[in-house]
Amino acid sequence: MSTILFRSHVRPEQGDAVEAGVRKLFAAVEEAAPKGIRYTSFRHSDGDSFVVLLALDEGIEHPLTGLPEFKALQGLLKESLVEPPVMEEMTLLGDYRA
Repeated sequence: MSTILFRSHVRPEQGDAVEAGVRKLFAAVEEAAPKGIRYTSFRHSDGDSFVVLLALDEGIEHPLTGLPEFKALQGLLKESLVEPPVMEEMTLLGDYRA
């Protein structure tokens, strides 16, 4: 499983627009129901920072890039970022959900 953490910091006046874009993307992801993916997004309590975890099963290509909502969110982020986003590859050590 490949896991990537993305962190981004947007201009304060863009936080709500980015959140709306994330929610639209999640609606599209739920409708498309891609297999082999775990996608989680968080908005920090500062209102301007966002964290995304993307985990893909082995052999799965990134399924979100073909969604118009993903492309729209990427465009919005390009206009909204205060600084370049941070991308880090992670190794999953454990995962528990009740």
